[in-house]
Formats: sequence, C-alpha cells, structure tokens
Amino acid sequence: MQDAEKNCNFCISPPKLLSRRIDLSPSMGPGSVNLIKKRGAMKLHESPYINKRKNTIAFYIHHLNAAACSHISLVGTFNHWALNELQMQPEKDGGCWKIEIPMLPHGKYYYKFFIDDKMWMEDIENPIREPDGVTGWNSVLTV
Repeated sequence: MQDAEKNCNFCISPPKLLSRRIDLSPSMGPGSVNLIKKRGAMKLHESPYINKRKNTIAFYIHHLNAAACSHISLVGTFNHWALNELQMQPEKDGGCWKIEIPMLPHGKYYYKFFIDDKMWMEDIENPIREPDGVTGWNSVLTV
C-alpha cells in the first residue's frame, strides 16, 4: 500500500478472499467485518445482494470508512434519482454502509451512491456498469 493510501481517511483495507474459516464476533470491536461463507471460502457480502427468501435487495459499501462521511444515499432509476429518499446506514463495526430495499419488479435498473450531498460514486463492488452519459459510470442491477 502506498503512503498516500495509508493516510487516507476515506479508505479501509481492501477485502481479501480467505481460504479458511475465521470467527469474527461483535466482541472484536471496530474494524471487524461481516463475512459470509460462499463455496468453501469466506468473503464480504456482495453488492447488490438479492435475497429471494426475504424478498429484498441489499446494497453495501465496504471500502468507505464510516467516519469519513456523514451520510450516503442510494439513488437510481428505481426511485427516479431522488437524492435523499434511500439513506444508507453505517454498520455497527464501522467498516461498511448498508441499505436493504424491498424487491423490485423484474427489469434493468441503474444506480449510484450520493455521498454527503456532493459526490457521486458507482458501486465499485458491482462489476456491471454502463457509461452515465457524462464522465462517469452507472452501476447496473438486473432483477
């Protein structure tokens, strides 16, 4: 990691795929992450995560330190790009932000995160993106 990245208030260590089981309990304190088991390896929650059992869709931001910003909104075609309608919440461990929304009708949706009412950011954990028509990217969710 470069020196500039070490001192950055916005970044936390990037997630790594682990090959063995690790017990991260709430008693571990700040900096611990929620892990899920997938195909024998442990990894961070995928974003977006479609939960058919609960009939919801969860969005996560793992790479932003919760203390680095005051609020993050989920904004997209599913809410007509309304800036303050879907507010994400920081997880208790301070390592990620999360929002869970009701399942959407089948279709293709574009979305971004709006940070502190001044910065747009695509979901970098979702590799499916399309140009936004300006200078950035929209993340794509297909239900």
